[in-house]
Amino acid sequence: MSRRTRVAAEDRVHKSPEAGRVPVVLPLLAITIGDAGTATEAGGGRLDVTLNGEPHPVPAGAGEGRSALGPLIEQVTTELGCPVRIEVREVDGSVFTEIVKPPPMPAPVLVAAEPPSAAWIPVEPGALAYGRLEVGGSGFAPDEQVAVAVVVAHQTADPDGCARLRLPAALLASRPGTVVLLGRSSGFVAVSGSRA
Repeated sequence: MSRRTRVAAEDRVHKSPEAGRVPVVLPLLAITIGDAGTATEAGGGRLDVTLNGEPHPVPAGAGEGRSALGPLIEQVTTELGCPVRIEVREVDGSVFTEIVKPPPMPAPVLVAAEPPSAAWIPVEPGALAYGRLEVGGSGFAPDEQVAVAVVVAHQTADPDGCARLRLPAALLASRPGTVVLLGRSSGFVAVSGSRA
């Protein structure tokens, strides 16, 4: 075995097993739709379901008949976390086959125990007397563009989730109470402390 082949084989062994893995043999979800004698109000007959040859229950609250197909398939693919071969057998003998991937997992949301903060720092000795301040924060990506937002007021949203605020022009010219630094690519946020 050449060095290149050995390194590639080692990389396959050490990769995360959860990263889009597809089993060598796909699990088989076989669904047989019963005849008209077992029809339900939802349309179609009752479902006889097996997963890899073993009986599998239809999820509670999924309805009956064809209306239960969607929730059933979503439940199985989500639980297994891999593509599943689906075979639906109709009363007339026709068979529909499909391979269904699990729904995408939501991106993890990282929540800090304590929000990061930015700090007010005078630019130079005596700068505070001239109204010059510098605000800084850490935790941004290297060479990242950082947006600066000055918070001049707070408003509570109405029951519809809307908030409106009229501000006097003089307020915008005064020293800010809170500054928010927002990393444009990382989404990292640092908030300065309130200043009186």
